[in-house]
Amino acid sequence: MIFTNGYFKKISELTDKDIYLVGGSVRDYIIKKEIKDFDIVIQGDAARFAEGFASSKKARCIPLDKRNNISRVVLSNDDDKNITIDFSSLNGKDIYEDLAKRDFTMNALAVKIEDGKIDFNRVIDPFRGIDDIESNIIREVNKNIFAEDPIRMLRAIRFMSQLNFDISDEMYGLINKNNNRIKDIPGEKISNEIFKILGFKRAYYYFSFMDKHLGMLSKIFPEIEPMKDVGRCKYHVVDAWTHSMHTMRIIEKIIYADGYFEEHLRKAYEDHTNQIMANGHTRLQLIKIAALFHDIGKPKARWIDETGRVRLRG
Repeated sequence: MIFTNGYFKKISELTDKDIYLVGGSVRDYIIKKEIKDFDIVIQGDAARFAEGFASSKKARCIPLDKRNNISRVVLSNDDDKNITIDFSSLNGKDIYEDLAKRDFTMNALAVKIEDGKIDFNRVIDPFRGIDDIESNIIREVNKNIFAEDPIRMLRAIRFMSQLNFDISDEMYGLINKNNNRIKDIPGEKISNEIFKILGFKRAYYYFSFMDKHLGMLSKIFPEIEPMKDVGRCKYHVVDAWTHSMHTMRIIEKIIYADGYFEEHLRKAYEDHTNQIMANGHTRLQLIKIAALFHDIGKPKARWIDETGRVRLRG
């Protein structure tokens, strides 16, 4: 299928160099998901090109990564409302070398933009990413992806929750091998990925998966390990961490249950939970993480009274 629109035409008019639609934009087209965020790779200075394109469309241009020459143009006119286009410079001598430096095969895809048109019958797919998309598998482009950038471990989990895909067996082993490197990532980047996971259904499952199968969650939140040793007592049959995971699961079961709220309450509930709170996070995301960490203080509060009974007050 050939895809075209006004902003691709304008992009083509502004340069005579090769330009490509890449990554998640191509992936989302293949899985038939509406595309609102486009990723464009061009030869030359992408930041300068993005500024020129933004000026021609009377749009905002936002530098995302000056070191890697990545800029975002936010379109807001009536025809292109809520569309964002990220521009980056070609990373390597050609598009094949650029794609080889990407994270997952499903993102190592490109289509050349020619005369404002994109022919999705001519996808450049050197790592058989389309096969992996059709198999619902997230597979690494190379064995060094997590050593090169450890945040990709969390990105893999985020894509699992977003797309309902599984990670490959090879990636499973690579994450377990490199999970300690998650400590090298700035907290802001970790927070960004964690809250994206919280924005999808079954977040409890993916948090549990990171904990039980990837050994990664306790590297991010070391406080959860002591929670596994407290809480089981006369009144509680499981430890504080198991109880917290169960609480998060029940919260999500309520949140996403059809018919849980009567119709006259549904809109008010949805408006309330979708309200943006701190740092762009919704109330819904904060409810989930509050459920998960509501008992995080128990290990430090634990004490034994004169009868030998464990107390957690305070």
